[in-house]
Amino acid sequence: MKDFSRKLKQLVLRSREAETLVRFLNTRYTNNVRVSHVDLMARKTGLTERQVRDVLQQMQSIGVGSLKLGRRGARTRFEWELPVTEVSRIAVGDELLDDAGWEELEKEWFAEALDSDDEASQAELPSKIFPVPLGGGRFARLELPESYSARDVEKVRQFLALF
Repeated sequence: MKDFSRKLKQLVLRSREAETLVRFLNTRYTNNVRVSHVDLMARKTGLTERQVRDVLQQMQSIGVGSLKLGRRGARTRFEWELPVTEVSRIAVGDELLDDAGWEELEKEWFAEALDSDDEASQAELPSKIFPVPLGGGRFARLELPESYSARDVEKVRQFLALF
């Protein structure tokens, strides 16, 4: 993670366009999105679409996500491997999150599933527990709501990819 952090910071330091894009991401996104469209980022930052694509290609080589060129009417987009807010925070020089920061980020990720005003959400939902073999006879437990979706699994995958 340290190497990733260093590369991201270097990119921002040596490229005005990268700094502009990262600062936009840092102020624009308050929650974590999975996809950002190049045309929207260009409009909002004042950069050209070509400049945005160039920065995103460099971010792709660092491992931040994947640039998908628009084909057959689809828009060119960047699919994030890591939470956008965390990428932008690291790129502008903040250190990796401490435990309290991760707890806050986790609350943000799962905020849509939490509705403190709804009594039904306070009741414990039925869940499925999956044993995850770690090796050496050790297991981790992954607990998901019984009615989990592919999107829920993707959120867990993104979270685990951070470690």
